[in-house]
Amino acid sequence: MFIFYFDIIGATAEFLRDPVQALTRLEEFQCLVRERTVTLAPPGRLITFSDNVLASVAQTDPDALADIVHHTLNAADECGYGKYFGAVTAGVVNHDVNNDLIHGTGASITKEHITMLSDPYLRAAVAEKWSGDLARENRLPHPPPSIWVSEEVPMIQFASLGGLQSGKQFDLKQ
Repeated sequence: MFIFYFDIIGATAEFLRDPVQALTRLEEFQCLVRERTVTLAPPGRLITFSDNVLASVAQTDPDALADIVHHTLNAADECGYGKYFGAVTAGVVNHDVNNDLIHGTGASITKEHITMLSDPYLRAAVAEKWSGDLARENRLPHPPPSIWVSEEVPMIQFASLGGLQSGKQFDLKQ
């Protein structure tokens, strides 16, 4: 699976200054991402929560990954979010169907578990943490806004996104 993790920088500070405006903008951002993204083939999925986008996409559908990244960046721009961090990783994602999905008669949307414990999810989360630490130390190789692409993800899939191709790749396994 390909994993795309996206986080808007500064959303919490904006919320503390003006909660109504912050929530309105975040809701608009989330809606734009969901409306514009193509339906993913199972087991892929797109989740928007808070100031984040999390997507898992089958490696057999690289165009869908580029589509999600493209629409997320456009939605962020349209909603006035100029600072963000994203990471794209790839690897095996283990799902326990009985634990992951809402199913069965009377299934409730109020209880849903989203497994994020597989290797590519954790590496994307580590990349965000690592980038924050590097930013505090003024040592970021590419300051926000940026999308970091792990070396196991072929860059050819991002050719249409231009700005993502910097000629440098990051090994998020180290």
